[in-house]
Amino acid sequence: IQTQGWLLEIDAIGQYGILDQDRLEKTSGNLITHVGRISRSDGSQFTVEEGKDFLDVLYGWLSFCRGNWVAPILAVGLDSSSQQVGKHWRDWTISRSEDVPTWSNRTNADFLEQSLAGFHNRLLDPAWKEAIQLGIHWYIECNRRASGLEAAIILGQTGLELLGWTYLVENLKTIS
Repeated sequence: IQTQGWLLEIDAIGQYGILDQDRLEKTSGNLITHVGRISRSDGSQFTVEEGKDFLDVLYGWLSFCRGNWVAPILAVGLDSSSQQVGKHWRDWTISRSEDVPTWSNRTNADFLEQSLAGFHNRLLDPAWKEAIQLGIHWYIECNRRASGLEAAIILGQTGLELLGWTYLVENLKTIS
């Protein structure tokens, strides 16, 4: 998947598949299911800080796609000779795997490239960054229904109103 000069490769670990995901959700467990690699599309090097910034983008995007908190954990930076030059083992918010509704297609990954590019472009726009981050937080907490159905409805509505306001007031400037 390419976006904004980045190349992202994600592969399932071993033979991990949709049936394994179903079993994991039934036990509400945690498991490292995929391994990823980020690089510059043109093959150039990037700083550890630039890599961390892109991991933040992936955290929001992966969580948005999954409808639950997931993160690119245990990230290690390697130089051109495969020597470790950095690591980013952050205390991410991660939720136990649950069967939650999601907008993404779990059996076909074609949507991933377009959704990451669109997500990343909006996140780079200062008018959208905070709205997207808050919107994802409210979407996931709404989706998980951890605080009950009424709270989930309020969180979902609040997120939609925030995105609508950002679009009409900040983006289109049709309303002051």
